[in-house]
Amino acid sequence: MKTLFVGVLGAVVGAAATVALSVLGQSEAVPGSSDHVQRAGQSAVQVTVSETWLNQQVAAATASERRYRNPRVDLRPPDLALVTAEAEVEAAGQRLVIEPTVTLRLQVAQQGLAVHVVSVEVGSLPVPRTLVEQQLAGLEQQVETQLNRTLGERLVGLGLRPLGLETTDSALTLSLGE
Repeated sequence: MKTLFVGVLGAVVGAAATVALSVLGQSEAVPGSSDHVQRAGQSAVQVTVSETWLNQQVAAATASERRYRNPRVDLRPPDLALVTAEAEVEAAGQRLVIEPTVTLRLQVAQQGLAVHVVSVEVGSLPVPRTLVEQQLAGLEQQVETQLNRTLGERLVGLGLRPLGLETTDSALTLSLGE
């Protein structure tokens, strides 16, 4: 499960950073990116990717994964990403297919991007955090590390860092600045 969320969120930030690089100078347009770049005194860039395009990137990045199927990200304002996938589990000798959803809060912190697990649900049933504490142990830190590594690789040499992150029902906007 931990691998799912690291992979999906890595794809989220990787996609946003790829769009940023395209906006900053590559000639090829990236579907889902905003049509314009907003700059405040040449120090800020806002990059917006659509939820649809983001899910296409997640599907492509996780296509060979066998532990889970059909991963998807559902964005919610102001800074939430609901990550859902089908997973097979064994219970009482039976194989079951479940569809857990982890709600993540995405924020910009002093050291880059921060991720906080807000809730875990299976179907419409909330899972008490105490029941999944072991599975979530280190998840936030691992996801943050991967996200910040991916973003750092994409922004190397540009002199930009994340200044803000916002989600709507249909898009994720990452603000970058000096």
